[in-house]
Amino acid sequence: MLSCIVSLLAGATRLEPPSANAAETASIPASQADLNSPPLPYNAVVAHAPHAAQPPTYEPEPPGVEEYLEAAEEISLLGMNLRIEARQGIQGLLIVDIAPQGPAASAGLHPFQQRAKDLINGASMLAAMAFPPAVIIGPIVGAIPTGETYDLVIGVDGYRVSNFIDLYARMRGVRPGEIVYLNVLRNGRRAQVPVRVTAPLPPMQSWVR
Repeated sequence: MLSCIVSLLAGATRLEPPSANAAETASIPASQADLNSPPLPYNAVVAHAPHAAQPPTYEPEPPGVEEYLEAAEEISLLGMNLRIEARQGIQGLLIVDIAPQGPAASAGLHPFQQRAKDLINGASMLAAMAFPPAVIIGPIVGAIPTGETYDLVIGVDGYRVSNFIDLYARMRGVRPGEIVYLNVLRNGRRAQVPVRVTAPLPPMQSWVR
């Protein structure tokens, strides 16, 4: 009996401890590995699976942005100056000027023009100087839409835009290289004009003219 116990103890002493490599290659459940992993630095870049892509996040709006835009009479964006006006009972943003070689000009947008009316107004002013009763012609001419051409922005990417706040809400997340589709009322007919954004949009405070 004693000899059996001694032989068992001798066999136990011949067992080798597990190697360090075996400990390193032992599998650990993913949940436990995540919990035991050290925290990532604040500037680390983490790759996500395509199905786990996060929606874009926008910076918080500057305080008083709505009040600031409501008080503006004209703004400048994408190489065009815009003013709130209405045509055919539809309110939108009338393009009153376009910078040469800017995104708006490259897209084929047109500024507001009324050359015929300007000529008639000039003639009525000269007539009023020679014959004072002719001064009544001015208001009458002003009410007649003669020779008027325009592009009135009424939407962005299919969303209705009728003022500067609407435009800011639709444009604040746009990035360089993207294309925005402006819905315009062109001389009374609806059209859709693609505009490529070539540079980061300036801060909202610099939009106001």
